[in-house]
Amino acid sequence: MSLEAEIKQLEKEIEMLEKKFKDQELEKERKMAQIQASIFIEKMFIPFFEGLCEAKGTTLEEGITDLIQNDETLDEIITKNAVRTNILMKEPEFQIVLMASRPIADKSDEWIKEQSMILIEVMNEIRPTLAQIIWQNDKGRDWFENSLIGLRNVFFRVP
Repeated sequence: MSLEAEIKQLEKEIEMLEKKFKDQELEKERKMAQIQASIFIEKMFIPFFEGLCEAKGTTLEEGITDLIQNDETLDEIITKNAVRTNILMKEPEFQIVLMASRPIADKSDEWIKEQSMILIEVMNEIRPTLAQIIWQNDKGRDWFENSLIGLRNVFFRVP
């Protein structure tokens, strides 16, 4: 094999290794996002909704369906329930989740919309019926994405 052929072969191998490392890094980022999504859903989303639905006398599924149908996003609920929100925000678990979520403060609305699928995938593992209610139609998906953007704006004071 000529020197030129050996160099081309080495370049191909380097290219393949770079792709492999990039794929591994993307997978690592995805797993981290899934862990953060799981914490968010289990420690913030579901407990907040359970309390809200308990106060309204509805199931979690009924409550989510009502919010979607009435186009009442989570940030609107949080703003309306300032006392409950302030209590929630002082809890140590909430502070930890908020700290872990801090990087989203600098993310665009489009980025949040793109990442919402990870939350739905994780929610589908934890609470499949909720994921189905949210993701079964465009109105539910829009509500969820707008709620996530609104939560970012409320919790991280994004204008």
